[in-house]
Amino acid sequence: MPPRKQKKKPRLELALYSLPNHSKAYHYALFIAPKYTKPITLDAVQKHHIKITLQNNISGEISQPWHYEHIGIEDVQKEPRLLVRVIIGKVTVSVDEVDKILAAMPIYQEVDVQQRVVKRFGCMTWVESAVQELGKRDAVKGLMKWEAIKGVAVDYVEMKKRIGRWDIGWQGEKRVPLMDLMSGEEVVG
Repeated sequence: MPPRKQKKKPRLELALYSLPNHSKAYHYALFIAPKYTKPITLDAVQKHHIKITLQNNISGEISQPWHYEHIGIEDVQKEPRLLVRVIIGKVTVSVDEVDKILAAMPIYQEVDVQQRVVKRFGCMTWVESAVQELGKRDAVKGLMKWEAIKGVAVDYVEMKKRIGRWDIGWQGEKRVPLMDLMSGEEVVG
């Protein structure tokens, strides 16, 4: 008997966070999330991203290396500075396999010899490479080209800013906005 198809496969989401003092720049992360269902349930996700940390070296010098972080978030609605989520594909392999692929993605530091790569490296380029790698390995179905994904996500945030989504006194939906790029529909306004 062939194995049963898994229903409600997890989704790969692009998450954009605000950066303090940078109104037109964002921190990029990937979420592995359960398929969104109604009625609304707790939004538990797995967050994958890179971030800079301050480090005091043995010699007393301070450095700011990038490092990979994979954490579970029990309720994405309580995630600080999270602006929007965009569903970009359906996970077709085990979540453990996706975790391994993302954990193995290269991270470049200031001391690396590939200075051309280092100068443009950051959370966005890491996410771009990760999305491309997941696509190459057929780990996620429905992925568009990175520039299209990024364009939709940034346009989505900018549209939400124009309507005053994060202004004091906002009377609309309080949940983190969620766009489904696969269907082209907004799931949570």
